[in-house]
Amino acid sequence: MSNSTIHASARPFPTQLAVVAEAIVPSPTEIEQLYQTALQADILWSRELRRIYGRRAGDARYDFRGRSTPQLRELKANKQAADSAWRAALYATRKPLKVSRALAA
Repeated sequence: MSNSTIHASARPFPTQLAVVAEAIVPSPTEIEQLYQTALQADILWSRELRRIYGRRAGDARYDFRGRSTPQLRELKANKQAADSAWRAALYATRKPLKVSRALAA
């Protein structure tokens, strides 16, 4: 399992659940900032989809058209990175579950 991290904020957050126990728990303010960043990235991508595809933007979002231009690819990648950083921060707030040796074997 890799130890990759996402650096979308001042502090890196682990992307693998196995590393969550070692993570520094982000504050609610940091999680809110990551959420707002993800929301803004989604708005920018949606706005560009709407500009190009009009009323069909909602459909274009889920097929090849959502990444059909270099700008759409960049906006979608930004959205996905922001979403991943926000989710990783949320996972870092979870308490690790203790697994009995019988279940782990």
